[in-house]
Amino acid sequence: MEIQISDKKFVGEDHPCYIIMDVASNHNGDLETAKTLIEVTAKMGANAVKFQTYTAEKLYSKITPLFSSSDIKPYELIKRCQHPREWLPILNDVAKKNNIDFTSSPFDFEAVDLLEKINVPFYKVASPEIVDLELIESRSPSFYKEVFTESERELISENNKLGTIYWTAKEAFSKAIGEGFHINFRDVELNYDEKRRKFSLKTKNDQSEFNKRFKKLRLKSEFTEKYVLSYCEI
Repeated sequence: MEIQISDKKFVGEDHPCYIIMDVASNHNGDLETAKTLIEVTAKMGANAVKFQTYTAEKLYSKITPLFSSSDIKPYELIKRCQHPREWLPILNDVAKKNNIDFTSSPFDFEAVDLLEKINVPFYKVASPEIVDLELIESRSPSFYKEVFTESERELISENNKLGTIYWTAKEAFSKAIGEGFHINFRDVELNYDEKRRKFSLKTKNDQSEFNKRFKKLRLKSEFTEKYVLSYCEI
């Protein structure tokens, strides 16, 4: 698999390792700390630095109860960790000056729009948001070509929800068999029975080992109008 990050940067076989340093929320709400972390990331030789962009208001209610391991309500905890959105262009400029890529994990539509506005080369869908259809429905054509077979793309073009169903299913399968993103997702072609919400498997390039592993588990998908969850029963 080969993924294009920018005009001159690629990730995949026959390309150098692309290292992303995940700052997340370790800036502690201090802009100068955030800038320093970017500079240190560049000095350490990483290719990119990643933050997280969210707001407490859009993640938790003020009356959400305490987690068992915390004496601070989730809303207050997230409020402490979030960064002002005015930081994004500033941090992007700092990264450019240090010759590394800047990106972030957006947790809402406004965050996506802000990252698009400053033209980051890519952004990571936050793990809790991978099932949010509305947030991730606008995928790039290159994404479809990288992870879906031609027949899968034909089905998805007629029903956008299938794109999320098939992607979450492939990710669940790849992790259940212990391979994760090491596999070529186009080598795993799925057929989906929407009524039974179950999958059958075709394989490409005589990848018979996938068939053996697939028979040992049940790959299913559940969804609502807004969310999709795919999982393996082992």
